Amino acid sequence: MNLQRPVLSLLLLAVAALVSHCTPPDRYRLTGSCVLRVSGMGIDSLHTTADSLKHPTFLEAELGTEQLALRPAPWNPIPTAKAFSPPEPVYVNEIDPRTIRLTLSKAILFDGDTLAAGTDLQHHPAQPLLMVIYYPRISWYTEVQRISWLPGDYTLQFSAQTTEGTQLQSSKSFYVYP
Repeated sequence: MNLQRPVLSLLLLAVAALVSHCTPPDRYRLTGSCVLRVSGMGIDSLHTTADSLKHPTFLEAELGTEQLALRPAPWNPIPTAKAFSPPEPVYVNEIDPRTIRLTLSKAILFDGDTLAAGTDLQHHPAQPLLMVIYYPRISWYTEVQRISWLPGDYTLQFSAQTTEGTQLQSSKSFYVYP
């Protein structure tokens, strides 16, 4: 039995996998721009991203990026295989989590306690929001049963600083229906 052909095929696939992982990742820099989104239950009880909500449950900051370097597209004989997927993009600057500040212009109730307007929700000891950073987005989730929103106009304010000192700021106004 001739094993040269299968061995050569396996060797070629191994080289292709190695080459696809040896290419450098795309490189990005976070800029000072930022867009905030608020979403949750709408008037019609459907999940929506809108300026008017019945119960906000999800806050998101989409951070502006600048592409610094684009990796060359590697030869990929099996494009759907995870083993051949390109490396994750690299950010040359990141958000310093200690500098994130997230505030609301109006009080909310968390576990029956009032969190006053202007309270830093990101660093509050009760941790009313769960944060996930997946560049270029930062997301916060609220636990629906633990937070009560008082009806009225709100302004969400976000600020943070990157590890190289770039300041990010944004605000978003929305209305909470009774």
